[in-house]
Amino acid sequence: MPLATWCFEVMSARDEMQELCNLFPTLRGASGTKPWDQFRFARWASGCEADSAAQHAAAFVLSVWNGSQPADGGWWNQDVYDVGRFDTIRASKIWDHQHMDAFIAWCANPFYP
Repeated sequence: MPLATWCFEVMSARDEMQELCNLFPTLRGASGTKPWDQFRFARWASGCEADSAAQHAAAFVLSVWNGSQPADGGWWNQDVYDVGRFDTIRASKIWDHQHMDAFIAWCANPFYP
C-alpha cells in the first residue's frame, strides 16, 4: 500500500492494526498480524524469528494498540512476552528507509484503536 494512501476512515481497530503491521516490511506475514491478534503477535515478536528491526516495529505497534507505553514496559514485556520497549532513537538507528517511512506515515496520520 503506498504511504500516501495511509488513511483509516471506516475500519475496525483490528483492521487498522493489520494495515499498520503491513506497512513495516519485517512485520508482513508475521504471526498475529492477519487477522490481528495482539497475543500471538507479541509471542512472535518475543521469539527468535524477529530481528532487531522487527522487534522495534513490534514494540511500536503494541504501543499504538495500547495507546501508550506504560512505565513498566507494558504487558508485552511480562510473563511469556519479551518484546522490549519502543525507543524512537534506537529504532531510527536500526530501521531502513521503508521502516522509517512506515513510522512517519503513522506519525502524519496517527490513530489509536
